[in-house]
Amino acid sequence: FFEHSQRLGAALGLSLAQLESIATQLVRETTEQAGFLGLTDDPPERRYVRAMGDANAELSRINTELAAKNQRLAAAARYFAAIRTFDQQIGPWSELSDVVAAAAEAGRNALQIPVVAAFALTDDGARLEAIVVTREGAPRSIAVPLDEPDFVNALSESKRIGGALLLPVPAELHRALAGLPLPIELGSGWLAPIYQDQRFVGGLLLPGGAQAFVTSGEPGDELRGFLDCLGLAFSRANAQHAARRLTEDLADTNRRLQQMQAEL
Repeated sequence: FFEHSQRLGAALGLSLAQLESIATQLVRETTEQAGFLGLTDDPPERRYVRAMGDANAELSRINTELAAKNQRLAAAARYFAAIRTFDQQIGPWSELSDVVAAAAEAGRNALQIPVVAAFALTDDGARLEAIVVTREGAPRSIAVPLDEPDFVNALSESKRIGGALLLPVPAELHRALAGLPLPIELGSGWLAPIYQDQRFVGGLLLPGGAQAFVTSGEPGDELRGFLDCLGLAFSRANAQHAARRLTEDLADTNRRLQQMQAEL
């Protein structure tokens, strides 16, 4: 509160001489304490400038932290929207090629890059189901045999020892997809490997410029969770295909047994 010193002194029973004595003693003690703190070395203007500089540095630090948090929240919202759309586009009995097509579109939207190619290993590990999604035109489906499967085991092993979010496109995969109408230069492109239960099951092929965006501008946890969702869907589609094939084989065996019994 504010009150005139004489009126306040009178209310406290202090005379003007006593107030002056207290003020003199207070100035002396304040000066001594300021000397201990090093506050008497700089003029007030310099201390003010230094205080403003410290305040601006603190504000800058807070703004940087807020920007990083906002970026993370925006990325999480973008990945969540991409996963939700992906789940809406596929069903429990979707073919692997349809799941891969939805994954490629989800990857393009989540990463905000103009082109993405997605691929998945078939349940027998003999072929790659690949889908290319660009900003213009319908997705293109490509099925290619996998003549050099060794890189699959190598990528699975890399996952077990930590695994990177992005890798250069393996030479074996490069050769498997060579000659196909991919709008991505595989020599400078990147592979975002997709795993399920520590096994390599597919991946997203990204253009060379995507590497800087993913490594410096994107939180890794969100991308890793997104890729895990794709891996689960790939494995589910392969499991459903294997179950259907087994059912068909059992039905065919049953028909042949019935035919043999009829002949007997």
